[in-house]
Amino acid sequence: IEEIVFSNTIEEVGKLPFLGCGKLCKIDTTNNSKYDFDNMILYQTATIDGVSGLEIVQCLPSRGKGGDFGSNKIDGLTNPKLENVISILENAFQDCDSIRIVDLRKTKATQVPIGCFYQCDNLADVELPKTVEKINKNAFCGLDSDLTDAGTVCIHIPNPMTDIEEAAF
Repeated sequence: IEEIVFSNTIEEVGKLPFLGCGKLCKIDTTNNSKYDFDNMILYQTATIDGVSGLEIVQCLPSRGKGGDFGSNKIDGLTNPKLENVISILENAFQDCDSIRIVDLRKTKATQVPIGCFYQCDNLADVELPKTVEKINKNAFCGLDSDLTDAGTVCIHIPNPMTDIEEAAF
């Protein structure tokens, strides 16, 4: 599968809807008011605690492989929709092996969910937003520094009051 078209009748997709779709590089959401796709990231509209914005549903596993697959860096420049993100779904970046840098400082996400960066084998640097209050268990599971080209993974947590659950890393 290289391209998918979301009709206006699609109201819900499950967790990791495109896991294993290594050649998928385009999701046409033009006719769907709930979903948006930009630079290999699928977003959905959401309202949480009275705040409306976007949730990251899934970063496609092929992100960062060059060409149509986008940059290996995720930040406000490569993904301007990040400034509207209020939440990230579980396992959203799972198996994104080509991603090296993720800068979420422009988001308003309050949690790093379970399995968020599970087995992102080449992840080297993650910048979390000041709004993060909780890092859930297994959020960074599978980041074995022996597997990364960089040898280490730097995770920047700006909020000193962030609750870090057991086995988050």
